[in-house]
Amino acid sequence: MAKTKGTTIIALVKFLRRHREAAEARLPSRLRHYLDERVHVASWYPEEDLRDLARVVAPMFPVDVANPFEAMGRVSARDHLEGTYGHLFEGTEDPLAIPARAFALWASMHDSGRMETRVEPPNAVRVELTDFAMPSPELCGIVGGYLAETLRLVGFSAPEAEPIACRLDGMPSCVWRCRWIAGEGIAPRS
Repeated sequence: MAKTKGTTIIALVKFLRRHREAAEARLPSRLRHYLDERVHVASWYPEEDLRDLARVVAPMFPVDVANPFEAMGRVSARDHLEGTYGHLFEGTEDPLAIPARAFALWASMHDSGRMETRVEPPNAVRVELTDFAMPSPELCGIVGGYLAETLRLVGFSAPEAEPIACRLDGMPSCVWRCRWIAGEGIAPRS
């Protein structure tokens, strides 16, 4: 069974706790323990719990959020880069090293899958996720949001993460092309 670290589910759990009444009505019984038990960011949890918690949270998002899974990924990236893992992104002169570090965090947060990046000059990075045990539309949306928000947070202009291949469609891996506005500089991180 694939596992994920608590750091990937904690924001979902906090959201559900803030909306406890609606969460209790929607959560399957096997997930209700998250409403009361402490989530340890460094502990391992079933990967399917991440997917299933996201499925419960998605319809609870405001109706003007076009893709709630992408929004969840963006929140997760902000939590990681501005909090839990922020120290990993200090002290580099190479702006492309920062997203590469962020995307490399996959291995510390998931026990399956390998995330690799390849720069595609002048304004893109190809991100490939291979050997992930539990691909799903929900998790693909979360990853896409995470990728785009990571680039935004480190200063790239108007980043987007376009899915270009998916294991759910019979491809050997999930692939995103992350682009930003060509010629735009990135803001320095302090």
